[in-house]
Amino acid sequence: MTVRDLGWILKHTLSGWWNDNVPRLGASLAYYTLFALAPILIVAITIAGAFFGAEAVQREVTGQISGLVGDQGAKAVQAMLQGASQRSGNGVATAIGLVTFFFGATGAFLELQTALNAIWRVKPKPDAGIKDMLLQRLLSFGLVVGVGFLLLVSLLVSAALSALNRYIGTAVPEIAVIWQAVNTLVSLGVVTLLFAMVYQFLPDVELRLSDVWVGSLVTAGLFTMG
Repeated sequence: MTVRDLGWILKHTLSGWWNDNVPRLGASLAYYTLFALAPILIVAITIAGAFFGAEAVQREVTGQISGLVGDQGAKAVQAMLQGASQRSGNGVATAIGLVTFFFGATGAFLELQTALNAIWRVKPKPDAGIKDMLLQRLLSFGLVVGVGFLLLVSLLVSAALSALNRYIGTAVPEIAVIWQAVNTLVSLGVVTLLFAMVYQFLPDVELRLSDVWVGSLVTAGLFTMG
């Protein structure tokens, strides 16, 4: 790839960024994510917590969030999770809470679907009814559950690497750097899988897997770097 090719890619990327009004899409997605964050994390922690324990998983998630947004942001998320998980009430309140939980958890993914459809110039179906809306919500909730399983895989691999590091690291201290690199690659792989799921299943357009994996890897790399 030449410098001219890189210039062409950068030019068309900036042009698409401007034409698709990405700042507005990003602001809208951030707004919906604010309300969906707690439900998504609760589902993910519940799935992974069945194997590792809810408290251990919550500590791991809080630690990961701290690395991304700092200690204050991590404490805010932790307080939000504790408040959401400790709520109780009668049957009607519980039912309303579950419905709110479902729509909150899927809202961010639906907004992301809208943003991706706008980028791909996909127009919404004019005759879409309640059935289509429920199917979209179920697809989004499936992705929420997928996030939980990916978190479980990440925790399993991290636990295995930590155990190997404790077992071998005392004899070969230099190997700690290798374990850290492997752990970073595993995290990158998990995030890549998450973005691949989003790009493959959310937009109302069929994409080639080669394009999906390239875009997912680039996005995951940028996400991991912060």
